[in-house]
Amino acid sequence: MAGRNWLWVSGLAALAVSVAASAQHATGTCKPYPGEGGFCSDVIGGENVFVYDTMTIEDMDAAFETRVAVIFGAAGPVATEECFFGFRRLLCLTTFPICDAASSLPRRPCRAGCLEVIDATDGICKDVVSLGTAVGMGHLIVSCDAVIGDASNTPQSIYTNYYSPWDGAPAFVDETYTEGGEQLSCVPYEAGGVCEPMICPEPMLPRSFPLEIPGKSLRYTIPEDLDYCIGLNASEVDCERCKQTCEFPCPYPLIYSDGEYTILWLVQWLPGLLSAPLNALVAFTEFQKMRKLRGKGSVVDATVLIAACFNIVLLFLDSLPSLILHEDMRCAGEETFSYHTNPDGHPFCAFAKIKIHIIQALMFSVGCTLFRVYKQLSASQKMRKYAPGRATKWTFVICIFLIPVVLAIIDLLLQSDQVFESNVPIRLANGYTFADRGLHQANRLRYAFTCGTTVHTVLTEVLMVQAPLFVGGFAAVILSVKLYFLLRKMGHTSSGRKKTGSTSGRGTSAMKTLANNMIRFARICILLVILNTVSTLLFLPQAEDFADNIGEWATCVQTKYNPVTDQSGNAEDNSLAAGEALCGELSPLGPGLFQLLMVNLSLSIPPLAFALVFAIPILKSRKALKSAVAPTTQMTTTQSALSTAN
Repeated sequence: MAGRNWLWVSGLAALAVSVAASAQHATGTCKPYPGEGGFCSDVIGGENVFVYDTMTIEDMDAAFETRVAVIFGAAGPVATEECFFGFRRLLCLTTFPICDAASSLPRRPCRAGCLEVIDATDGICKDVVSLGTAVGMGHLIVSCDAVIGDASNTPQSIYTNYYSPWDGAPAFVDETYTEGGEQLSCVPYEAGGVCEPMICPEPMLPRSFPLEIPGKSLRYTIPEDLDYCIGLNASEVDCERCKQTCEFPCPYPLIYSDGEYTILWLVQWLPGLLSAPLNALVAFTEFQKMRKLRGKGSVVDATVLIAACFNIVLLFLDSLPSLILHEDMRCAGEETFSYHTNPDGHPFCAFAKIKIHIIQALMFSVGCTLFRVYKQLSASQKMRKYAPGRATKWTFVICIFLIPVVLAIIDLLLQSDQVFESNVPIRLANGYTFADRGLHQANRLRYAFTCGTTVHTVLTEVLMVQAPLFVGGFAAVILSVKLYFLLRKMGHTSSGRKKTGSTSGRGTSAMKTLANNMIRFARICILLVILNTVSTLLFLPQAEDFADNIGEWATCVQTKYNPVTDQSGNAEDNSLAAGEALCGELSPLGPGLFQLLMVNLSLSIPPLAFALVFAIPILKSRKALKSAVAPTTQMTTTQSALSTAN
């Protein structure tokens, strides 16, 4: 109890200090609170709230976050989830007073709602009230009998800013009361305003979703209402079962043009599709070689076959799904981005996101092949035959299979909850802040037509993705350099030409051809690893800025946009120009197209590069073989004809 007492004393003392910051405001303006992205969107989203003079909704949101953090930093040891959301609801109703539709005056919350939360006997926060009283801080806990502006009587945490005519008035009122000559009704604990279709500024779209149960995870009052609410069109409203909100279309409009999105889509699937027949040829050829070993081969001999198979797997995990599903890889058949329906993209991505670890395995197989070829050529130079030991075989298995599998498993375990990253109230309930949104917005851009890892921080992604690729690339650099100088020493340049007078057996010649192919492919891989690392590290910080910018733009356009409706209830001007006139242009907010293009290209090119490097020599050798067989066949036919004539 002593530790918790200290928390209360320190937390509530900090709250008492903040009382001095209370301020009266003589005027204000009624503005819509954002349907998503605000601290109170789940409570009053879409409602017209009273925004005090000299302040913005963003300012009031920031003050709200501070109070929630202080109060529940102290109350955390005893506050239940129900208490957390109950008290937060009260704070929302007092921080952002809901406007009266007729008079545009701010309304105060109902006293009955306060008692439901704070009452020491039956309230959902009674344990918090009891603890505060026990440690001598009861006078700092919100009272349902609080008087606004009387700091000696009650803390001002619920009214840090308040309407000046309220000074000395009750913080919570009965059902109806008179103010400024107007008859007003109090705001009930379950706040709700006029049930009307929501008008969203372009390019945002109105969507309906089920009513949520406040908590640390996404839950609905009636889960079966999800399909029903989603099925409502923009003009249909059912406030008993659904809530409306404004959301961005999927994919993001105006960040990139339709032509630029098409380029990103082509880059995602075209290289893999072009490489498919060539990788199949390489795999078939290498499989035939393994069959000739009659069971005497090992993973050491099969690295090229394994690499070709990895490329074929990538075809089915990445290229074909991107080609077929197009934008549904991210949108999952929905017209907007929403934590309700498509936070993780298409369901296929639950497994397909491991593709990056298959690319890592491909890179490791390149390093292993370079090592094998180097050892075989070194042995042949000394007139010996290379026989890999058990340790070498196990090292190959660990590098090519075990390490990528372990990384994939860890990656799947570290995948961030995309609902958490895109839902402010859930983040607050779990002890995080508004800014702890992770890489969710960045993933919406770079995975517009594909699947990928969704870890929470840039550092985690660097360790899980970029670092293994960089290690594989570094190993390929060292081994390809050593192999290059060995080939020069043996009389073969990297282009495969022999020095005059040098001789080699058929097996050694084939091995040197493989060595040159591996050096070529290693160079490409090294360049792609560098390109991916640099472009990703440049892209991610910009994408994090984009997350802030797009969130601020959405909040701005929803709070500053006051639609003027005609007699039919339609907005006279909800155009993009109207929103951008208030909040700035939308298109410059996204990261540069070139960087995003390089990120995607560096991951889609390896299968095609491998196919070209290894399949072209196979095709040339087959063509040469046919050319050699044709004269022999013709000679045999001529000899048979002469014999018959004789």
